[in-house]
Amino acid sequence: MNNVPSPRRWLLSGYRALLAGLTLSALLYQFSYSSQRVGFNPVNFWAYFTNLSNLLAAAVFIWGAIRPMAPASAARDFWRGGALLCMTLTGAVFSLLLSALEVRVLPGVNIVVHYVMPVGVLADWLLDPAQARQKLRAGLRWLAFPVAYGVVTLIRGHFVDWYPYPFLSPAKIGYGGVAVYAVCILAGLVVLIWGLVALSNLRRKARTASAG
Repeated sequence: MNNVPSPRRWLLSGYRALLAGLTLSALLYQFSYSSQRVGFNPVNFWAYFTNLSNLLAAAVFIWGAIRPMAPASAARDFWRGGALLCMTLTGAVFSLLLSALEVRVLPGVNIVVHYVMPVGVLADWLLDPAQARQKLRAGLRWLAFPVAYGVVTLIRGHFVDWYPYPFLSPAKIGYGGVAVYAVCILAGLVVLIWGLVALSNLRRKARTASAG
């Protein structure tokens, strides 16, 4: 009986499957639409942090949907936390830095990848907080995702002369400008991780108290 998912677990599985299907459909629809443009580069399309973050979130959601009774583990918390950080960063950066710019994203797709998914991933984290108490040191490992993306993007951009975002383009704002943006974003991410870890521990404590 302990191996049978509870109704709450089934609802979480359905929620995750729904959001994963929604964002994958949005990304594929946008890819199909964009591919009709002259000069479309499929590698550049998937080089956007937004698209990669949504793919990561979809993969984590699919795993959670098909494994509703998967035991708690540091690896599971790492991938869930990494997806949460990336999606939160996606929503925040778009709202603060990119929403005023002209973007070639279909309105419906824009809503899904920049608003619905960041909120959906955060809601999943709160509805199903990590079973083990989270520590800031472990949360800082989530930085591996955006840091790796930034490094690869700058290296690739240097050789192909293309950058997905203006604040990552040395040609537009210089390497000094890119460094300033990188430091500010990194500092903001550390604060964000601290908040997400604290929020997770509060939710875990509240659930433990209610279960007791």
